[in-house]
Amino acid sequence: MTLTNWISVVGILVSLGIACWSAYQTKVAAQLASRPYISIYLEAIDTVYFSKYLVIKNFGNSSAIIKTINFIELDKSNKYSQDIQEGLNGLINGSIGPKQKLTMSLKDNYKVPIKLSVTYADSNGKEYRDTFHIKTDMMSKMLWSSVTTGSDSKEVSAIKNAAAGIIKTIK
Repeated sequence: MTLTNWISVVGILVSLGIACWSAYQTKVAAQLASRPYISIYLEAIDTVYFSKYLVIKNFGNSSAIIKTINFIELDKSNKYSQDIQEGLNGLINGSIGPKQKLTMSLKDNYKVPIKLSVTYADSNGKEYRDTFHIKTDMMSKMLWSSVTTGSDSKEVSAIKNAAAGIIKTIK
């Protein structure tokens, strides 16, 4: 073989290596784009009154099956905390679809931190685990207001505040 042939072979092997690496990167990117991403967080809505929700949402593009929920930090002596634990444990072996959001109402005066670990799987059985720290009182110092006009009745003020809350949520 001549030097020109060797250079051609090396060029072909380098091109083949780059093509294989590119195909692998494309496969990894497709898997990351199509996997489920479960998140648990606190959401507050201020309309006519203030309300808190514990939200479990799948931000991913495929369904997630909840395998385990382990509570790392939760006030076991608090009856309401036990109700929250029981409610979330009801999700085990359940499926959350892509972009699906499940909410659990929290009492306004509930200010106990929650730390939990969630294990979930995609449709191929690949498992993922995430830990969430939820500070249920983090919005207690934030200001919110309801606007009223002196000439408005209570019903009109409630309707205006509810409409403002809906518009704020949609944005």
